[in-house]
Amino acid sequence: MKNKKLLLVAIILLLILFLALFFSKGFKGSKEGEVKTGASSALSPDIFLDGYPLEQVPIYQASEINAFSFFVNNNPDNLKLFFDKDQNYYSVVYKTDINQEDVLNYYISIMDSVNENFSTSIIEGTIDKYRVSVSHYGGETNNVYLHVQLPSEEYLPENRYFIDYPAVVEINPEWFQIESRYTKTTDSGGQIQYGNHYNVSSNLDDEQRKYEEIYASKDNFIGHDDTIVWTEGEYDIRMNFARDHGRVYMSISQPLK
Repeated sequence: MKNKKLLLVAIILLLILFLALFFSKGFKGSKEGEVKTGASSALSPDIFLDGYPLEQVPIYQASEINAFSFFVNNNPDNLKLFFDKDQNYYSVVYKTDINQEDVLNYYISIMDSVNENFSTSIIEGTIDKYRVSVSHYGGETNNVYLHVQLPSEEYLPENRYFIDYPAVVEINPEWFQIESRYTKTTDSGGQIQYGNHYNVSSNLDDEQRKYEEIYASKDNFIGHDDTIVWTEGEYDIRMNFARDHGRVYMSISQPLK
């Protein structure tokens, strides 16, 4: 009799454990299914960057992806607060029909840890091995901003997406590069953008004058105040000489193929 009671208790405990696992997996599975359904129509392969950790950090209920970027940032002025000083990270800007509270609560629910200093419009936390921030400013805006940093031990100083980087501008080797950016965006009918930021210690008036002399004969050249633009084949080039903080910002854009 005693053995039968023990067997019955064991069966009941196993049944309770089975049901608990079933419902927990079912709930998680329904949430993941909801995420992928909400994002699938917007995640066109034309703009999605292979390598983004979609399984770990879903793009929740996106109706449209505006920009998908990958950054290498080693600005010596970076403060190591939540994110590292030297960073490799993805940035996603997308539109959603979901309100601010629901978007932020969703990401909080899938974070392994949450930075206690989050606000009503910005949250930070970790998901798996990634440090993540999510911004949604509410009101009439429907934009969501995702920042997904790769682990510090995976940091590389070269941008992994610069494989086909167009070498159409000769950069002064004395400039110190602090950021590179690869972006696919829906702007202007769809573009690929290569962005580079440099710290410059030399006189920016002289630097701008040199570049104007070199590229003034190029198609569609325009020099205005601290900016020069021109085209080289399919590429649109823009250089901004920011005298107030000693930097040069350069972007090279081409049609999204």
